[in-house]
Amino acid sequence: MRRAGRWIAGIYLGAFLVFMLAPLFFIVVNSFNDAVYSVFPPDGVSPRWYYHLLEREEFLFALRNSAMIAVVVCGLALTLGMGVALAIVRGRWARREIVQSLFLTPLLVPRIVIGVAALMMAIQVSLYPSFTSTILAHTVLVLPYAVSILVASLLQVDRVQEEAATDLGANGWLTFRLATLPQIFRGALVAAIFTFIVSFDEFDIALF
Repeated sequence: MRRAGRWIAGIYLGAFLVFMLAPLFFIVVNSFNDAVYSVFPPDGVSPRWYYHLLEREEFLFALRNSAMIAVVVCGLALTLGMGVALAIVRGRWARREIVQSLFLTPLLVPRIVIGVAALMMAIQVSLYPSFTSTILAHTVLVLPYAVSILVASLLQVDRVQEEAATDLGANGWLTFRLATLPQIFRGALVAAIFTFIVSFDEFDIALF
């Protein structure tokens, strides 16, 4: 009976993955279609559409701007997220979960709502159109991811190493750099990669 249940669960999971990945498969295959119109199966295989895309100056301009914004947003999200994560984990909060939940609320709000609100705010403070408004909007979106990842990493830190560094005369910054940061380096790297990808993908709230 248990084996039959596993087979059913496996079949269901396989069908679900096929359902989710099938559109991506057809899109990728169709991107190499040599025909002018979408035809499946393709009449011929050619990378010419990628060549045409790379020849468009507006695409390269948008790609460069998106990369620049993502790098800045990644740095801001890591800096702010580290401060928030340290405050949550090391702070004397009676309800630490509630404080953490407050910084995760942007995940509950539809992104179109955040985009419209950021656009209205940018117009009110004369930041539209500008890189600054886009960077701030993207930072609001990616900060919850950075906070959640860094909080999870800080909870795994061995406090003995920090206490040893303090006993040897290290101040707060040296203790963090020499004892804490090496232990959460992987988590910080994951947070950096994740925030960069999410910001780079957020073309829907570009405000310039």
